[in-house]
Amino acid sequence: PIIDDSGVLIAAMELYESKTFLNDLLISSYLPTLTIPVVLLLSLMFYMGRVVRSAQRDIDKISNRLVTTQSRLKEFVSFNTFKAANLEQDIKDIEPEKLATTIFYSDIRGFTSLVDTSPPTQVVKFLNAIMSVQIDIIKKYGGDIDKLIGDALLVQFEGNDGETRAIVAAKEIQAHLQSEDFPRGLGIGVYSGDVLACAVGSESRRDFTIIGDTVNLAARLCSAAKTHEIVVEERTLRRSGEDLADYSDIELLRVKGHKEPITVRRWIVKAATDQNQEA
Repeated sequence: PIIDDSGVLIAAMELYESKTFLNDLLISSYLPTLTIPVVLLLSLMFYMGRVVRSAQRDIDKISNRLVTTQSRLKEFVSFNTFKAANLEQDIKDIEPEKLATTIFYSDIRGFTSLVDTSPPTQVVKFLNAIMSVQIDIIKKYGGDIDKLIGDALLVQFEGNDGETRAIVAAKEIQAHLQSEDFPRGLGIGVYSGDVLACAVGSESRRDFTIIGDTVNLAARLCSAAKTHEIVVEERTLRRSGEDLADYSDIELLRVKGHKEPITVRRWIVKAATDQNQEA
């Protein structure tokens, strides 16, 4: 307002600004101040994004490597060993467990002479072939391969029908090997009983395995079996439900470490029986 000396209003003036004036004023005042923090924040976000993506790639590689290692580990150890290794508790704290199971024990007849008279590559090729036949059939019937001991194989069949599966697997293996042109055959022993599943060894190297008289007796029956033959403990055979007519008469087998003989029966592939009779 414009007022004269006597206080009378002469005129009034009003200033009009554009609608964007205040926005332009704020932008011009704060933009320089905000630019540097925003640029720094965007740069940090971009850098962190690259770091996270790189870390994720590393994590994926490690995860894939662990999965691959687990798969390979399953090829080298038994299922029970793999299961024990995956426990959250310290392996030295794993308590021994008593299990009722059926033991399948096989061994190649005359393998030492084959090693002495054949080239190493041929021996290994044969060993891998005969082991592949056994392993495929054992897995088919749900057996858990505890370990490969040179030319021998130690397997356990758990469950109420373990005796049946172990014997059927043994018969199928012998029949398959008889039909193939292998330079050596197998002897197989089958025995059911209690075993002790436990971790044995030192602080730096342990093995989770099964031990006990049942394992030893299965190995003894295997030693008593001839080529293409299965030696089964009588009690184990009866529990399996197999037709006893397919087996030999009862035989008393004396084994080391036992005063009383073990009652066993034998089964042999028919083709192998015929060959023996012709010979």
